[in-house]
Amino acid sequence: MGRTYAGVLGTIAFTTTVARGLFHGGGFQTTLTAAVACLIAFAAIGAIAGELAGWIVADSIRSNLFEEANAKPMKSES
Repeated sequence: MGRTYAGVLGTIAFTTTVARGLFHGGGFQTTLTAAVACLIAFAAIGAIAGELAGWIVADSIRSNLFEEANAKPMKSES
């Protein structure tokens, strides 16, 4: 999940920075340097957030399974 979040956030940051550079008339080299820096920074943030989200989801599922396994069995009506 971390790689997916990293890819999405990095791409969004890169695209947004390039668009900002185009709209504000920034130089090519300056805009591209800033876009690559944002890509790296937000990809790192996305990787951390994605791994954390994956861990939280897995832990929640694991907790629910343990609760169901340890629940008292219901009395059968036979």
